Amino acid sequence: MVLRKAAAPLSPDEATSIYRALIEPLWRVQSSRELFDTALDLHRKDSFSWWDSLIVSAAIHGGCHQLLSEDLQDGREISGVRIQNPFR
Repeated sequence: MVLRKAAAPLSPDEATSIYRALIEPLWRVQSSRELFDTALDLHRKDSFSWWDSLIVSAAIHGGCHQLLSEDLQDGREISGVRIQNPFR
């Protein structure tokens, strides 16, 4: 889309540069069996919703120390990840 159909199409080099600067850093955690195993354990043991379990599992596998969430228990720590409500 940005290479052909945008109002001001980008060159392949410009698109690569933007991808590497903006998108690539966000892909720290890839889907894996370990990620799903952790999410299933969280869902079963901690009664998290499935989607919250996936988020917390991704934070654990991504090496995060802090997870911002207004939905999860503020101050709780799970496998080295501390949950913090940014609105408190």
